[in-house]
Amino acid sequence: MRHNNFKLIDRLIYSNGVAKISFTLDEFQSPEAFSNEITFFLLHIAKIWFNPKEFRYIILHVELYNNKTLVETTFNYGLSNDIAKFKQIFKELKAYASRDKNFIIKVWFNEEDLG
Repeated sequence: MRHNNFKLIDRLIYSNGVAKISFTLDEFQSPEAFSNEITFFLLHIAKIWFNPKEFRYIILHVELYNNKTLVETTFNYGLSNDIAKFKQIFKELKAYASRDKNFIIKVWFNEEDLG
């Protein structure tokens, strides 16, 4: 599987415990490509922040912004349905967003999520 994620990872900005990238939906050929790339990106962040053995305890909070539109979700490494969740997010974004507009994804976690 070919990933564009290196392009996304190259754009990664860390600031005050938040990882942030920006992108357009045009960078992804399909909902599957979107979910695969974003999932890979979140795994990359988690490997930097956490011990991989702790993944099942980690919930990353994800916000996607497009102009004034905000879609919020959580990414839990213990759940196999998260790829399906990102496909649904792609469909929601596509429904009310121009594909060429810039999106920002912000990812963070709270200490209490580690419980």
